[in-house]
Amino acid sequence: MIRSARLMIGLLLTVLAVPAARSAGQGPGDLPAMLTYDDDPDLIAHEETVSTIAVSAVLAVEKEDGRSRRALGRDRFAGRFCEQNVKLRQPPDYVKWREVAISAPMNGWTRFPTAEQWLKNYPGDGPLAGGNQ
Repeated sequence: MIRSARLMIGLLLTVLAVPAARSAGQGPGDLPAMLTYDDDPDLIAHEETVSTIAVSAVLAVEKEDGRSRRALGRDRFAGRFCEQNVKLRQPPDYVKWREVAISAPMNGWTRFPTAEQWLKNYPGDGPLAGGNQ
């Protein structure tokens, strides 16, 4: 049985199934996936599964020389995004955040320098450590 759960911010979240036949071919890099009770016991009943889609996403910024106000804002955002990603991997936040791989390489792309530096300085290992993916 699929349930609804009220998030801490007061929003109501309901998981809806996306059958495998509909999820195939939705977009490049999208793959059929399953959610289980272990993924989210607040939303999915014990021994139930929910068919869904695993989606790849990239956060990209325009390359800009100099130290403009806009560039400084992007630097702050990139640093905070990396820091918050570490926090989002910890309970009680949603377990699927642990699958986000911000250090994954993108062939032909250059990582934003602030994010690259943060990853190099990150003391841990796994999907957040620079060079491990």
